[in-house]
Amino acid sequence: MMWRIALLALLVGVLTGCFRLDGEGPVSDSVNFLVDRVVDRPKPPMKPLEPIYCYRTLAVVDCASEPQLADDRRLVGHYGPATR
Repeated sequence: MMWRIALLALLVGVLTGCFRLDGEGPVSDSVNFLVDRVVDRPKPPMKPLEPIYCYRTLAVVDCASEPQLADDRRLVGHYGPATR
């Protein structure tokens, strides 16, 4: 009987060590995930993604935040406004 109480105290101690008061950590993340599933909390706004343009070079693909208008034939892919 005594070993069960000791095991329970050890388990509570380990789980409390994972729970941080600032809301970070594995236990806090699990609790926040479960609360979000039950309670409809407002979500923080998402940041828009910045445009990126990737071009084929001799060895690798090189990406930039601005389109290289002279290199349209080497354009591999992009996210953002079209180059033409």
